[in-house]
Amino acid sequence: MTRLLLPTALASRLQRASLALALFALATTPAFAQIVFDDFNDGDTSNAGAFYGGSNGGAGTGPTTDRDGTDGMALNLGVDPGTETMAGGTTAFAGFSVEAPGMGVDATGAEYFTFYIRPTVNEGNGRLVVEVNLQEDANGDGTYDGATEDEYQANIGIDVFGGQPYTLVQLPISAFYDDNSFNVGSNDGFDFSRVKNVVIAMGGLYGPGFAVSFDDFAFATAGDVARELPPVFAGAPVTFPNPTAGHATVTFDLATASRVSVDVIDLLGRRVATLADGPQAAGEVRLAVPTGTLAPGAYLVRVATEAGIASTRLTVVR
Repeated sequence: MTRLLLPTALASRLQRASLALALFALATTPAFAQIVFDDFNDGDTSNAGAFYGGSNGGAGTGPTTDRDGTDGMALNLGVDPGTETMAGGTTAFAGFSVEAPGMGVDATGAEYFTFYIRPTVNEGNGRLVVEVNLQEDANGDGTYDGATEDEYQANIGIDVFGGQPYTLVQLPISAFYDDNSFNVGSNDGFDFSRVKNVVIAMGGLYGPGFAVSFDDFAFATAGDVARELPPVFAGAPVTFPNPTAGHATVTFDLATASRVSVDVIDLLGRRVATLADGPQAAGEVRLAVPTGTLAPGAYLVRVATEAGIASTRLTVVR
């Protein structure tokens, strides 16, 4: 399979992502039944290839235990940051690409890309900056060609904790943007009818060797995602008015009291505002969004609780 990203370009891109998206344990939820990219349930991880850049370290992929405790039905990425240190600039990065067969997966109409993640880290490891890339096979030749085909990406950051279970990540398709930092592509919009590769990359690596497990790469609708809300939510987050040229509010319902952090995130994965960070009582929560400090564009409003994470989109216009 063709190597999809060059180290210099990837390292530069990963350094731009700085979102602090704290992951919390989710209750076990059923796997998505929508558009599966790869659930790894066949036990075959030969379509996943690892890459690494930095000092004398390395990375590799292989099968691991899935969310239900079944051996060999999820994908594990093992990483050795080598001699990289925080003081040295944390320039190491690692990741993997998962390739779909044929011309790829038809995800037409999808509103979210979802997956489960389980980091296994040590005390000396820092925050993982995670870049999620979708690559198309628009011409149907069975490969991704960066010169003529597009790559869309979204950035998240993960505060990792030892002993975490698998945690659901739900990325709105609207959070992905056309990436031209290395491969120019055709810039004619992403062809979701032929999603060929999913590339996961992590930057800023240092400290002892660690592993990150992934399961159930899938595309979902908003309705599917709403049904998968963590049980602490009685209602999904909503922003209004949306789009907005002035005042905006985010509201959500909590079924039980919980510690909650609410952040506004731009499409490069940067946290640009924190609306709340502390305990919240059960019931409706309403928070003002400081849109006057935000540049025009699209944002995510991410609500993280002790039982899971949900998000909604906000568009600011002038």
